[in-house]
Amino acid sequence: EMCIRDRVYVAPDHRGDGIGSDLLEHARQRLVDRGAGRLRAMVLAENEPGNEFYRRLGFELRERNETRIGGETYRENVYLDL
Repeated sequence: EMCIRDRVYVAPDHRGDGIGSDLLEHARQRLVDRGAGRLRAMVLAENEPGNEFYRRLGFELRERNETRIGGETYRENVYLDL
């Protein structure tokens, strides 16, 4: 099974404090406990800090898509935790 991690935000004042890494690690452990084998994450292509976050944690870029937010179309990168 696979879990989809759509969008997670950490307030700018708290970035670099390990909150995102801790949250992701907790989610990974809960998923393993429930038998899921993969975690999928989507990040806007222009969000370089967000893309770097997932790459740093071992996610691999698997797809490039478009998504709509508030009536606007954005490019989106899709990562898998393998």
